[in-house]
Amino acid sequence: MDIAIGLVVVALVGLVASSSACSAASTTDAENGAGVVLDDARSGVGDAADATKKAGGEVLDAGRKAAVVAGDGWMTTKVKAKFADEVLLAGSDITVETTDRWVTLKGRVGSAAARARAESIAAGTEGVAHVVNHLAVKAR
Repeated sequence: MDIAIGLVVVALVGLVASSSACSAASTTDAENGAGVVLDDARSGVGDAADATKKAGGEVLDAGRKAAVVAGDGWMTTKVKAKFADEVLLAGSDITVETTDRWVTLKGRVGSAAARARAESIAAGTEGVAHVVNHLAVKAR
């Protein structure tokens, strides 16, 4: 029986040693797996941050474009309102178009003075960068 007890003890010691080795390997594998998951999470956060920055930039660009379009429309309205109050332009047929703060005047006016006055009014309107005058003088 002494031999049988000795074999059982050796078997148990071997089992404990084997279990410890497996446990150490499992711990190392778990640590490595956690590191991979953490790296993936960091990468995902970085990707999300990059996408957010890109989207934010696109929204900012869209906002700027919308402001320019709204500004262009507002400038057109202001120029037309000033034309309505100008006696020299009474009876004129003027179309006002604004693109990127450039005002284009088209149509007909009654005199060279009216043509010059329309250009002066447009150029003096807040926000207008440049005036393109395509107004023709019509005889009265």
